[in-house]
Amino acid sequence: MEEFDKKSKGAMVFGIKMPTESGQYGVIEIDKDGRVIRLKKNPNIPKSDIAQTGIYMYDDQVFKFIKNLTPSARGELEVTDLK
Repeated sequence: MEEFDKKSKGAMVFGIKMPTESGQYGVIEIDKDGRVIRLKKNPNIPKSDIAQTGIYMYDDQVFKFIKNLTPSARGELEVTDLK
């Protein structure tokens, strides 16, 4: 939390390296600099071995982004759709 508090804006998502090939976990894809480029909910063919832990931190801009989301097929707003 202390690291996130040092930022003036943005988001932070937590993950753990582990086997993700089962499609059982949400997966965090990162670029060569370690920045998140995509969150995929339980992909059949994961592009990363970093599983999402379900811990996310967002600045107050997140509420603007939430207003633009549409419900998923499950009828829910999905954190993985935030951009």
